[in-house]
Amino acid sequence: MENQIRIYYDQKADYLEVRFTGPRENYGDDINEYLVIFRDEETDEIIGFGVFNFKKHTSELKEVLDKMNISMPINISA
Repeated sequence: MENQIRIYYDQKADYLEVRFTGPRENYGDDINEYLVIFRDEETDEIIGFGVFNFKKHTSELKEVLDKMNISMPINISA
């Protein structure tokens, strides 16, 4: 289950969270006002991300993830 991608979306809050690993001790790096990248506490490996106001920022999200060299096995669109 370690390699399983977990996706959580809260429609009321319009918040999307994607995790690339199972539960780990982690912290969040705020990239901007709507994007947070989750990193493993021990290794600093990127293990996921969260997007506030997801529907509003889908095109911007793709640009940010591309710049960080994070590829997704799915297309992001709203």
